[in-house]
Amino acid sequence: PDPANFLLVGSASIPTNWSNDTYNSLVEKARRITDQEERMNLYKQADKILVEEAALMPLNYGKMHIFVKPWVSKCPTSAIYIFDWKDVILEPH
Repeated sequence: PDPANFLLVGSASIPTNWSNDTYNSLVEKARRITDQEERMNLYKQADKILVEEAALMPLNYGKMHIFVKPWVSKCPTSAIYIFDWKDVILEPH
């Protein structure tokens, strides 16, 4: 997952009255930059502002369990719950 998933899209999709021009500037600049190291540095600065000002407070996190039989290999995992089942292999048992 990329920091933009939360810092750019996630925080904008949650209605709040919070606003910070420095934060907005950092996120916008990081969105446009191609140097990955500099981009991550800008997102770190933006994240620090978001945490220090406590603009958002997650109240819960989802959890998903997948039970896999021993004869199943290459079972997909995904942080965003998108699975590609075509790669699953069922061994003879």
